[in-house]
Amino acid sequence: MSQLLRPSRSLFTIALASILAAEASAQSFQGIGDLTGGAFSSIANSVSADGRTVVGSSVTAAGTEAVYWRNGVLTSLGDLAGGAVDGLASGANFDGSVIVGTGKNASAHRPLKWSGAGFSTLTQLPQVAGFSGGSTATGISANGQTIVGWDTDNQTTAYNAVTGYRLDNGVLTGLLVPCPGSASDSGVYATNGDGSVLVGRIRLGGFDYRGCYWVGTTLHSPPGLTGGYAYSQTLSVSYDGTVQVGTSSSAAAPNNLVGEPCRWQNDVAMSLGTVPGGSAVGAATGCNHDGSIVIGVTTVAPATNGAFIWDAAHGMRALANVLTADYGLNLTGWTLQAAYAITPDGSVIVGVGINPAGFTEGWVARLSCVTMATHCTAKTNALGCVPSISGAGTPSATANNGFVVKSVNMRNNKAGLLLYSANGAASTPFQGGTLCVASPVRRSTGLNSGGSPTGSDCTGVYTIDFNAFARGLLGGTPLPALSIPGTVVDCQFWGRDPGFAVPNNTQLSNGLRFMICN
Repeated sequence: MSQLLRPSRSLFTIALASILAAEASAQSFQGIGDLTGGAFSSIANSVSADGRTVVGSSVTAAGTEAVYWRNGVLTSLGDLAGGAVDGLASGANFDGSVIVGTGKNASAHRPLKWSGAGFSTLTQLPQVAGFSGGSTATGISANGQTIVGWDTDNQTTAYNAVTGYRLDNGVLTGLLVPCPGSASDSGVYATNGDGSVLVGRIRLGGFDYRGCYWVGTTLHSPPGLTGGYAYSQTLSVSYDGTVQVGTSSSAAAPNNLVGEPCRWQNDVAMSLGTVPGGSAVGAATGCNHDGSIVIGVTTVAPATNGAFIWDAAHGMRALANVLTADYGLNLTGWTLQAAYAITPDGSVIVGVGINPAGFTEGWVARLSCVTMATHCTAKTNALGCVPSISGAGTPSATANNGFVVKSVNMRNNKAGLLLYSANGAASTPFQGGTLCVASPVRRSTGLNSGGSPTGSDCTGVYTIDFNAFARGLLGGTPLPALSIPGTVVDCQFWGRDPGFAVPNNTQLSNGLRFMICN
């Protein structure tokens, strides 16, 4: 029998994705609750990229039901008719208007899509020819155009083969990999923001699983960590598609079914290490926009699983410790068993744990998103003015105002522009100063530093509401990336003074780097 790695209640209870918290922007930690009836148990599986719609599952007297959570209210999505209630919701598009997952009819689990007002429209998705057994939809791209998942062969109670698939605007593409042996198969677990990169695994036979990713329908299977067995699974992908995370067998975790948390970039596998007192066994289950922050589950003590968070500066840390020590959140009575996903902007982490009453419950931790830093060196202009740049407010993927970027100590009453890019920082010589923004560079429409008509001092101030600019409300054609949570932006003010010759006519602020939040 083929295997798809997922923590589960049953074959199709796949709880690896992200979740979102309430609308409030303050830092907080809370459980998502439970539907009434049956045992108290809930799992938060995924969240819309705009951070407003949570999807998952909850147990009732009827069975396990697919649910969504919005504004703090947990609501059943409903299931197919004719079978036992056994479903879950596993993904949502950017604004949460479309949810995908699985339900059960009289014969088998089927891939589902919920849409329409109040998610009243339930659609059973098509399956790959020859794979009409149990099936699930594991995720949907933020743009809503690509749905991914896997179908099993025609057996409904047990299966010998699995095929991953992608459904693009209703067009079904099977991703069955033609490997040696009749048992070869594939499975897709997640997609990046625009559906261009899918991640999952292939099986070459027996328990020989290999983590992989598809660019379009082209398969890539990078090597795993060294040592142990040739075993890995790729469970999630960064929003921009450049980083994959999952689990890989290694010398520290030499098992053919369970590896250690692993991160791949440019087809190179990297161990994420261990938490103090723990072991290497576990899996990375999610990462932020560019893969610089990774979360998952690991062994935190003998026979005890716990949620972890990783970044290059700190390495792997127990998430509960970070939430309490770094953010001051109250986790009294909670045990965080696993973290399943993190939003693209890094402001929300979700998972499952044991609540203070001793029941299994999904949880959500909301953290601060805004990270700003200045870099690069401003140019002292002809009058000896030393410009400086700063930002105030929250850079937002959706708000029409509220984040002002300002540069002071500029030449008074002179025209200028805001230069910006989502391609990284730079430190390049430019007209006698330093260009702090990487190419290709975009620019705003014209600005004026204001002040007296003479422009004879250093009291000029350039300002722009970046959120309004990002929405196209101030003219120009902004980057589409400015509407994606987690996008890192670098910017710099550039002014010109026609009263001086080049290069003394140029004034440049230093650079400002910030992240677009939900």
